[in-house]
Amino acid sequence: GRGGIYDPRETRHVVAINLGILEAIGITTTRPEFPIEQVESPVARRALEEGGRYALLNPGGGWPNKQWPPERFGALASALGGRLGLRSIVLWGPGEQQLAADAVAASSGAAIAAEQTTVADVVALARHATIMVSGDTGPLHIAAAAGTTLDDLRDLNGELKTRVTPRGYAEYPLGVLAGSGTALAS
Repeated sequence: GRGGIYDPRETRHVVAINLGILEAIGITTTRPEFPIEQVESPVARRALEEGGRYALLNPGGGWPNKQWPPERFGALASALGGRLGLRSIVLWGPGEQQLAADAVAASSGAAIAAEQTTVADVVALARHATIMVSGDTGPLHIAAAAGTTLDDLRDLNGELKTRVTPRGYAEYPLGVLAGSGTALAS
């Protein structure tokens, strides 16, 4: 191809590059699809019953460099509530409950911490979310596969990594959505 996956001249999405491996051995590929069936989730059902539209926020991540400070998630939740009327539900995984609590505490009452969730709960919550904001982590990719509008936080330094960004990435930067890019993204 074009010099390898890490070559700066490479412009194809990483999924297309990986599918190219199959084509090299004679297997024809099409546009990738991620069929995920509807799942029943008491957690998602309660979220919907408690108040309609919501943003799904995920401050956790496997690596610290993939995390945004929980206080910024709290400020984002406050802005989403004030400007767009969206309440925010903050996800957390193993060892991340304090991150979620810190984000909720910084939200001026605009966010709640999710109950403990399973993968099926994350799928169901993501299907009903207006938007999900997360670092590059598992729940973000689940939401992408579920068709949720996404804003991943890899563009905060002005370097959107479009070759690895999940499909469904929001057409607007986080700061525009929240209405105050300088205050929230800096």
